[in-house]
Amino acid sequence: MNIELSQFVREALLKNKSRADIQQALKLAHWQDDEIKTALDAYADQEFSIPVPKRKPYLSAGEAFKYLVLFLTLYCSAISLGTILFQAVNRNFIDMISGGYMAIDDTTITSTIRFATAMLVVAFPIFLWISYIGTKAMLKNPDKRSSRVRKWLTYITLFIASGVIIGDSITLVYNFLSGELTTRFILKCIIVGIITGCIFGYYLLDLRGEEEDSNVLNYNSAGFKIFLGSILALVISTLIYGFSTAGSPAKERAKRFDDTKVNDLQQIQNAVNIYYQTHTKLPESLEQLKTEPNVYLQSVQDPESKAQYEYRIITSSTFEVCANFNSPSSQSLDGQSKPYANGQPFWDHTQGHVCYTIKTPILNPAQYPAPLYVK
Repeated sequence: MNIELSQFVREALLKNKSRADIQQALKLAHWQDDEIKTALDAYADQEFSIPVPKRKPYLSAGEAFKYLVLFLTLYCSAISLGTILFQAVNRNFIDMISGGYMAIDDTTITSTIRFATAMLVVAFPIFLWISYIGTKAMLKNPDKRSSRVRKWLTYITLFIASGVIIGDSITLVYNFLSGELTTRFILKCIIVGIITGCIFGYYLLDLRGEEEDSNVLNYNSAGFKIFLGSILALVISTLIYGFSTAGSPAKERAKRFDDTKVNDLQQIQNAVNIYYQTHTKLPESLEQLKTEPNVYLQSVQDPESKAQYEYRIITSSTFEVCANFNSPSSQSLDGQSKPYANGQPFWDHTQGHVCYTIKTPILNPAQYPAPLYVK
């Protein structure tokens, strides 16, 4: 607040000038309405021999912490919500021009949805709880609305939301002019617009009510309840989709076991090939590989059953490794092997007991062939 303005208001009140007269005089001196209001609001409107200053709100470290966590969880919730919805669009709408010929990397999409779901599950309830206790405290003590930390974070949030909305609009127009206006792109723009629009609209009305010293956001009104209910419905439905896509923890753990088994078998293949290049013969057992120099084997045991992987010599240059898998690999979800780049099946597998017959390279350690899949 301007010191000269504050002193003028105090001296005018000391001389029993009315607030209307003081406001009129300051307007004629070209002071802004918000400056006049701030200066007059610094003193209580009550009868006393001298002007009574109002208590200035004090923001404790605890309150500053709450506001920082509030806006942090808001950003996390918005980002995770948008990420899940974006990946849902990517999975269900494929742009045939920009890579539609390529297979969808379902593993990456599922992993992204899983992480975003975890972030939303943690961040959104915290945001709701802190918002609730903060709103309750401000309704009880309106002076808390004048928190500078809260104002700064709110304006920063409005700035970010405005930038996203403007950028979203520019991108929409640019892609329209470029002939790339697809259903997938339009849906993503709508998602961004809804999320940022809700954030922008809510906090803009909140600041407007604070500046006008009124309750623009009526928390008991039907409109606000509909708005809040719509947000909750969107978040809950998105979480349901996220959980259904991410899969159960038991299923994911079984899949991780399968991935580890494939990795172990690949290491065994490389180790046997190195042994063959060195000794021109196959090792008698997997245990023999452990003592071989320049050979790295993380494990020769199934991480799930703790039993040793099956290893058998077929011919002088061909061997077989086997493992038990919990589910089909992503490349053979229909139970059938899919060809790899050279026409031979690679490390894909069906559910159950799977064996790979592998022919060692002809004294060429730089190139190892793909295994010949045999169940």
